Amino acid sequence: MTCPGESGSALPQQPGTGNAPLINKQLALSLVQKAKAAHLKWRVYAQCLVEGLDCPQDSAPLLSTECEFGKWYYNQGKQMLGELTFYRALEPPHETLHALYGRIHHLVEQGKLDEARKHMPGLIGISETLLETIAFLEEEIASLPPRPHR
Repeated sequence: MTCPGESGSALPQQPGTGNAPLINKQLALSLVQKAKAAHLKWRVYAQCLVEGLDCPQDSAPLLSTECEFGKWYYNQGKQMLGELTFYRALEPPHETLHALYGRIHHLVEQGKLDEARKHMPGLIGISETLLETIAFLEEEIASLPPRPHR
């Protein structure tokens, strides 16, 4: 038995395919699409906040583990896709996004909307990086070998 981070994989492997995990590609792609949609919805709420529009308080959580994308990433996504390169590449931009959003949120709370708006291009740029990485993850999933039929 191996521990996470040691040689070996937590996911079942298909014989003769190197380290490619056995996953249901259709399900994985569907869940990635839902996570992507959740991120886009979060971003719209963040933009509404900066524009001074009335948004529900919990629509754009500050912590990366509390947004719907983060809940998927750190739970179901990790279980299903944690061994994949582009899955792991999602964490840095997601964490950076929330760090910047924390700064923006603080400025909004202080009533400094103009200053908060100045940070929005950066937030959108990081979001676009996250979305590009999601697209690479979708390609990586699609390129995995099919599961054997039982």
